[in-house]
Amino acid sequence: LPQGIAERQMAERLTDRGIAAIKPPPAGSVHYFDTEVAGLAVRVYATGRKVLVFDWRERQGGRQRRVTLGRHPVWTIGKAREHAGKLPGGPLAKASTNRQQPKRT
Repeated sequence: LPQGIAERQMAERLTDRGIAAIKPPPAGSVHYFDTEVAGLAVRVYATGRKVLVFDWRERQGGRQRRVTLGRHPVWTIGKAREHAGKLPGGPLAKASTNRQQPKRT
């Protein structure tokens, strides 16, 4: 792994208070992934800007996708979790597409 990768991506249960307390990195950006909703993260830039993003892989082709939900604190972590659940790679989308179809005889 390239040097610094381990420090660039971290996972913890995100809260609005916790996001507000995150210090910006000296350069570049850092992703803090939420442990409650897979793929949801806050991206913290060296400028201090904090943006909520959602990553997922497409079911067919496995291509990685990322959508920016909005800036924190305009977007709260609760609002981001709710919205991420409705996106194609989100938990609610998976639940509706993973339902077993009845077997045809």
